Amino acid sequence: MSKLEVREFGELYRRAASDLAIARVETRDPKIVNYLAKLPIYQCLA
Repeated sequence: MSKLEVREFGELYRRAASDLAIARVETRDPKIVNYLAKLPIYQCLA
């Protein structure tokens, strides 16, 4: 990976972690959180 790709990956990772955390706190539907948690980008956050 180039330096730019590593930087972009880190940024996307942090965004994904933030989005999943918000979904876990704000949603009333556990199906949505479970769906998001199963997406590939979120798999590396577990």
